[in-house]
Amino acid sequence: MNKTTLSEQAISWLANGERGTSSNTICSHLSGMDCVGKWGGSHPLDPDDFRRCRLLLNQVPEFHARIGELRKISPVWDRLVSNWADLCDMMDSEFPAWREGGRGSCPKTFKLMQELGC
Repeated sequence: MNKTTLSEQAISWLANGERGTSSNTICSHLSGMDCVGKWGGSHPLDPDDFRRCRLLLNQVPEFHARIGELRKISPVWDRLVSNWADLCDMMDSEFPAWREGGRGSCPKTFKLMQELGC
């Protein structure tokens, strides 16, 4: 039997993190665990989805270090990873308090995500 070992940060995110289909997809792909279940995997569809992905990668540094592996999931994920830093910079400028939750307006981030096929 293949046993997956997760860090304390990953376990904490699974138990208490803000989760969505796209962040669960990241966790599934990088951990080898099925975190998506019957919903299947997905890329982030809007800035709120992207925010949850960022929260996961901030909380679980070993996943952040392996972000390049997400390129293998799909062509959209490949484009997202290629533009990750730009998306993060854009979101940071539009919604500096994104880590604290709540709703913020990120129209430029959303526009770039749409251009990337999200």
